[in-house]
Amino acid sequence: VKEYQEKDKIRSKPDKNGKRGEAGKRLKQLQWIKEEKPSKTQKEWSKTQKRSRVIQSLKKKRREQGPYL
Repeated sequence: VKEYQEKDKIRSKPDKNGKRGEAGKRLKQLQWIKEEKPSKTQKEWSKTQKRSRVIQSLKKKRREQGPYL
């Protein structure tokens, strides 16, 4: 009976910051956050895609305007 009481006491007892929660909860949250972050190549790829789209739109506008005289 004492074992169960101590476990309950640990989980319900506030930590130094005054927050209550189960042990290991932060680790699960950190792992979840790490999985969501895209890798470096994905970040770089999105930048290059944005740049290429801008360049394509500028070229299209120049074609529509015609040659400079």
